[in-house]
Amino acid sequence: MYSLKILSEQEVAGFNEFTFPHYRSVLSKMSLGHRMVAVGAVLLRESVGLVFAELKETLRAAAIRSIAVAPQQRRIGIGTALLQRVELELMTRGCGVAEVIYMAGRPSTPAVESLLRKNGWPTANPRMMICTSDFDLLSRAPWMKLALPPAFEIFLWKELTACERADILECQAREKFFPEVLNPFAHEDLAEPACSFGLRYKGRVVAWCIVQQFDANTLRCGSLFVRKEFEAQGRAIALLARSIYATRDTGRSNFIFDVSFERPRMIRFVQRRMTPYLKSIRITNESRKKLTGECLAA
Repeated sequence: MYSLKILSEQEVAGFNEFTFPHYRSVLSKMSLGHRMVAVGAVLLRESVGLVFAELKETLRAAAIRSIAVAPQQRRIGIGTALLQRVELELMTRGCGVAEVIYMAGRPSTPAVESLLRKNGWPTANPRMMICTSDFDLLSRAPWMKLALPPAFEIFLWKELTACERADILECQAREKFFPEVLNPFAHEDLAEPACSFGLRYKGRVVAWCIVQQFDANTLRCGSLFVRKEFEAQGRAIALLARSIYATRDTGRSNFIFDVSFERPRMIRFVQRRMTPYLKSIRITNESRKKLTGECLAA
């Protein structure tokens, strides 16, 4: 019979094979334990499954980053037990909402959707369009030559001032002007300083393009955002182009960028203007569940 356990910082390394390479570096920083939850499944002293969740800044919502079970141990309830156990642990930490994000169109997608459905998760909606390319291909695109009017100033994000940071956070608390998924301060330790830029308009920050280290050969634009009043002017595209140009000096030839379906104008731009310069386009789906007493009963 298998058993489940909340993993400590020392134990989690033994379960690395059950999550994506990108998240292994996050799991290795389990010293941030108040915001991370890892539940492992063990059978005959062997690691056979893992679910990994991360609480967001407010600690009231969480993202279940990955869930996996060893192939030879599937269809015996371990995945369901892991999901229920992490939901319970999130509830005990005061979390009221959890989300699961997964890739559409993969061989594993039906299994993920079946697992969520059996555990009372709502039908998922499209969340992100993930585009892959490289510098040689992207540099041919006409939009890579977009220029900015004199009132705009591009600056390295690492040069953001304390006052500017406070202004962004205060505005977000007051009016929530950017979706949480585009938070420029999430996983700052993974940001690539040479390729992450902000945009000022008449001295105030109105946009950012935060590029993260993905793997040895790849950089990822994890957050591209421009204030709504500048969306139709191509300012975000000019900022993205600047980040792409900066990748030449990093030794990483591949580039990934995510586009939120909450930004329909940007989705249309990708479909109409970027597609010829991309290697692939994939879609992620998202399901969100309120954590209630039913989780405790389960």
